[in-house]
Amino acid sequence: MLGHASFGGSLHYCALDEAQSFVPSVPTIAISILSPDRAPAVLHADITPVLRLYFQDATGGQDAPVRAGLFTQDHARAVVAFLRAHHDKPQPCHLMVHCEAGISRSAAVAVFAVFAASECDLALRGKFAFLNPWVLNVLVRTTYPHYAF
Repeated sequence: MLGHASFGGSLHYCALDEAQSFVPSVPTIAISILSPDRAPAVLHADITPVLRLYFQDATGGQDAPVRAGLFTQDHARAVVAFLRAHHDKPQPCHLMVHCEAGISRSAAVAVFAVFAASECDLALRGKFAFLNPWVLNVLVRTTYPHYAF
């Protein structure tokens, strides 16, 4: 469990083009999600640190064999470790999560960041309608195995 999270009251998820043009006005950390064959996103130098993850925007299903490039428990552990390392710092920060289109993988990770926090008073931007259910499911099952999701 992550406990009380403080990301400066702000978290947003977006597409790659928005992320690459984003100029932070407050301390900002980021989770950058791209397909395995993509070059790293070029983010503003003041966005630091950045957790860079590479996986496909695909779903696996409970009984489906694990396909190459899917979001894994190792990815989930990296997200949780990153969030844990940056929550409740003396200097709260903004959390930006991006993927290529800004509607599926980043939405799932952003929902998880809110879900994992005991206090969900973050100002969210974006639409969660198309979030990737596989990514959210692996995140929740890895971190909260007792939670039926």
